[in-house]
Parts: sequence; structure tokens; C-alpha cells
Amino acid sequence: MATAYKVLAQWAPSGTGFANMYTVPANTSAVVSTIHIANVTASDTTVTVRVLQPGGSVITDETALFKNLTIPANSFYAFTEGITLQAGVILNVSTSIASSAVFHVFGSEIS
Repeated sequence: MATAYKVLAQWAPSGTGFANMYTVPANTSAVVSTIHIANVTASDTTVTVRVLQPGGSVITDETALFKNLTIPANSFYAFTEGITLQAGVILNVSTSIASSAVFHVFGSEIS
């Protein structure tokens, strides 16, 4: 089994709806080590990050990794944990203000 350490995703949502940021590829597992979120505006914004099961599109409170997290203007939040994900799992994000946040996901893929 090979392990590739990498930037798993970089995303700057242009809207406020839910969007899929990263999907674990087929026949692969992933370990998310850090999610870094930068607020690139002069206003506070809130973000939500969800973990959806393979093929899942059900967005509920139970899928929220964090919900309505406020990130102050021109600031950032770093979540370092070590989350393991199987093939097909989706990281899904939303923001309260369009084009207000930039997401970076760092970790590894094991195949």
C-alpha cells in the first residue's frame, strides 16, 4: 500500500450553498490532518464543514464536523485532528458570505 502526502483540496466557494470540496477516490483511504480556512474579507463569516458518507447527499446536523463556525474578518482557523475517511466519503462546505473563505485540506491518501 502506497501513501501519498499531499494537498487534498483547495477551494474558494463563490456562493453560499453547500458544495463538495473533496471526495476520497475509489480504492483509496484518506487521512485529513489539517483543514485551514482563511476569511479573505473585511467582514466576519461563518463556515460549515460536513462529512458525507459515500453517495451521501443528506445534509443534517449529524454530518457536521463543525457548523456555523465564525471566522473573524481577515483571519483564519486551523483544525488539526487526523480524520480517517474511506473511499467515496465527501467533505462538503458552505459559507455565510459568498467568496469570503478559502479552504485548504492537507493529509494523505492510501491506496
